[in-house]
Amino acid sequence: MGYFKIKKYNDNLYQLIDKLGVISTLVIGENKALVFDTCYGFANLLEEVKTITDKELIVVSSHGHMDHTAGNFHFDKVYINKLDYDLCVRHNSLAMRKTNIARAKEIGAIDESFDVNNYLAQNEGNLEFINPGDVFDLGGLHAKVINMEGHTPGSIGILLEKWRLLLVADATCPYVWMFLDESLPLSKYIEMLERVIKLDFEEFLVGHDARLFKKEEMVGFLELAKRVDPKKSFKVNYEGFENNSYCYTEAIDKEHITSAVIFNPDKIK
Repeated sequence: MGYFKIKKYNDNLYQLIDKLGVISTLVIGENKALVFDTCYGFANLLEEVKTITDKELIVVSSHGHMDHTAGNFHFDKVYINKLDYDLCVRHNSLAMRKTNIARAKEIGAIDESFDVNNYLAQNEGNLEFINPGDVFDLGGLHAKVINMEGHTPGSIGILLEKWRLLLVADATCPYVWMFLDESLPLSKYIEMLERVIKLDFEEFLVGHDARLFKKEEMVGFLELAKRVDPKKSFKVNYEGFENNSYCYTEAIDKEHITSAVIFNPDKIK
């Protein structure tokens, strides 16, 4: 215990932030609870969740990337969109897990007591497919699976209609990554946001920033994406990602970016 920082919004909604900054969201209904993403897996998220609720758990992956699925092995079963299955398997390979460990050690998230061999022996976990439109009944609260393709082909959100709250993870956020090999063209991201914004919600939660966002902010993400101009963008590089990546933002300068789209200029349409 103590690895995760826990943010409590109310008795039924929590976010658990791991030491590398990725978030798992916990939604508690009258009968069951939903865990949205399992983080890197360096600590036992299941045990941490059990300190908050003893209800039966439904575990869902927002998409296939390792920072959201490498902890799947702590749970008996995890739901994922079939479109991201291969991505999830690839991101839980031995090579990816070695990369995760190197990064965690570099920032001091784990120490010499961490069981490296056990972590490296794990994989994507026991996956079961879900589809957009599927609904989980948590008891007094329904969680509906929403298609949010773009960041990855199989990215999904969870709509909690009763609370007028949408869980989106990395599907949209202030600094959205649309440059990855698996990312869809920017035009598809725009189409997705145009569709999702019409849903009945007031606030949303993302995967790397533990705060409630207002729907108006998502509208802002959409408008920014529509104005992306490769000629007004600058090259950015990320360790471990050898992609053709550029940043478009309308902030004052590169040191004060408030919202941005990281995109591949070859994948605009």
